[in-house]
Amino acid sequence: AAGEPYGTARELLTSIK
Repeated sequence: AAGEPYGTARELLTSIK
């Protein structure tokens, strides 16, 4: 998500996982 375009929600999902 640091340099990802759509890694915003991705971080939240990975956090749950």
